Amino acid sequence: MRPTASLAAVTSPAGGDYAANRPQLDPDLFFLGKTEARGMSLDRQGRLVKRFTVNMNGEHRGGVTLFFRKPEPAP
Repeated sequence: MRPTASLAAVTSPAGGDYAANRPQLDPDLFFLGKTEARGMSLDRQGRLVKRFTVNMNGEHRGGVTLFFRKPEPAP
């Protein structure tokens, strides 16, 4: 006999769940200046292929926030 498990009440948070949080996130201000992003690439089976770090600089130009990535040194 195989054990089974069931999830009775699985839900995802809704955007409105965080509307009252303070301070409010302002993406234009949050990403202004230096930002470091980290991530990973997975293959189709979910196995780690590569980890990476990206250093960016956010600037406002003409009412738009732009990101400029620092060039990476050659291997």
